[in-house]
Amino acid sequence: MNSKKIKTFIFLHKKRSIIIAFVTIISIAIFANFTSVVRASFGTWGDTSLINACQDSRGRVILVAPGTSCNTSETQVAWLKDVDAGSGLNISRNSTGATLSVGTLTNAQLGTITKIVTASLEGWNSETTMAPGYGVRMMSTGSTTVGYTFAIPYDYQGGDITVREWYLVNDATGTAKISRNTNKVSSGGTISSLGSASGDLTVSSGGDAYRTYTISSSNVTAGDIFQVLLARNGDDSADTMGRLDIRAIAVEYTGIK
Repeated sequence: MNSKKIKTFIFLHKKRSIIIAFVTIISIAIFANFTSVVRASFGTWGDTSLINACQDSRGRVILVAPGTSCNTSETQVAWLKDVDAGSGLNISRNSTGATLSVGTLTNAQLGTITKIVTASLEGWNSETTMAPGYGVRMMSTGSTTVGYTFAIPYDYQGGDITVREWYLVNDATGTAKISRNTNKVSSGGTISSLGSASGDLTVSSGGDAYRTYTISSSNVTAGDIFQVLLARNGDDSADTMGRLDIRAIAVEYTGIK
């Protein structure tokens, strides 16, 4: 009785071992058919940014540390690591391998940053004079008009824009009576006026002066061209400032990094 049990146990144990071995062989075969090694077309063997492996003639692979030597009958291969969609790369896989391509990045992926462009500055009438090293001069008598233009870059991402004006007060301080008239040509070619506004400048000390103003986002589109005219009436009784130079103009906007 005990002899029969032992023989039966040995038979079942052998049968189980055979089944396990058979299943293992089948699993390896299936894995080989449905798995393809992606060979790197860049970098070098041992590149730590890739997954390195040795592949034998039957297609089986063994993962190895970067720089490990494969046997003579094996081939050095590498896998691409997982690609982060946020990096702007696309990867497509099929039975023959994988294709890595550069995808289209969204503005959200790129991010935004405050950028700056400079405006072109010029005198607008005969009362205006160029002051070498100082900019364009607005006299303390008569009517003087200074104009500047700037374009909104195509990476503009919305929001108000900030115009920065840099002045130099040459003589007496006080107030310069200035009106600001803003016009624009849209990216579609439509000419429009944003109207006139007071642009009086009052300073209490000589030398450099600086100020800013904003243009609402509702009036700004990528590709727009702006023209700003600053007209000073030096004969106005309320105009008490001496000669005034406009040194430079810059425009801040939100753009793509």
